[in-house]
Amino acid sequence: MKLSRIQLYVYSVIITVGGVSLFAANMAIKNFPTCGYLVFLLILPFVLIFVTFIPREANCKTILDHNYLRIILLIYLLLSGLFSLSAYIGIVSDYYYQETSHFILLILIILTCLFMSTYGLANIVRIGFVMLLVVLVLYTLTLTSNTTHDFTLLKHTPLKLNNLYNLLCFPFLFLDELLLFLFIPTKKINKFSLILMIVGTIVFSTGLIFECYLFFTPKYFENSKYPYLIKYFAYRNNHYLEHLDILYLICTTAFIIFHFSTQCEIARIIFKGKRNSIITLIFPTVLAIGVIFNYKLNMTKEVASLILMITTIILTLFFILFKFARRKKHATNN
Repeated sequence: MKLSRIQLYVYSVIITVGGVSLFAANMAIKNFPTCGYLVFLLILPFVLIFVTFIPREANCKTILDHNYLRIILLIYLLLSGLFSLSAYIGIVSDYYYQETSHFILLILIILTCLFMSTYGLANIVRIGFVMLLVVLVLYTLTLTSNTTHDFTLLKHTPLKLNNLYNLLCFPFLFLDELLLFLFIPTKKINKFSLILMIVGTIVFSTGLIFECYLFFTPKYFENSKYPYLIKYFAYRNNHYLEHLDILYLICTTAFIIFHFSTQCEIARIIFKGKRNSIITLIFPTVLAIGVIFNYKLNMTKEVASLILMITTIILTLFFILFKFARRKKHATNN
């Protein structure tokens, strides 16, 4: 039974928004303190170009037939997975479970994701579609916060876009949204629907970051390790709901489980391994080692930005080469 398009669209959108909340929003505010909310809108035209690269039907055979595509995609999965897992473990350790070992948190997440990945991509999306919708409903509880939005703060916030090359840190997050459409069989894909999906994701993500500027001035962000996260500690409703910041933990945990499960299954497909084979452990093992080393190295903002730029370049290269590989195949067949 093929997956419905609406399930795949909604799953892709929520997973991408989860990535924004977990690390991309923090990087956007750090690199562009006075106008971090404009970042995703500026990269929108670039991301939309790659919608035309997606075939109307899932076609992972093209990827599996070309080793260079498999290698490039695997490198991308390792880099993006490293960033997602490192960000999650860092935030959970710093704000929620300060006495718990990083290693324990990492093992728990990886084991959960390995279990989820055994169900296959289509079933991960079906389960995730329901679970993530529940998480999204929970997130709406933040609307009950008594904390007011102060639009006057924007008057004292000059728009400065310095170091525009840092915009390259973010396109991969929304290009990643298109990857599942290469691997999961579904009804024929409508390109206009994909465009609406990308635009909707970016606009919603922009709104999430914009809200931060209605609570705090840019100077306040300079002293915060996770500038996007602090808005969740500003949410308060003392009448019947407290600690609305816990919703952030729930949302990001759901995101990391489903996103990493998806990555593990895609990596298995790239390796051409069976679900029960030892080969399925290669990707999460390498990633776990990378996260441990990353924690010990204590990566600076500049190094993190550089790695994210490289991640974007790698995924962009993958889509371009994928397009040429399909075109060459069609030319040969004709």
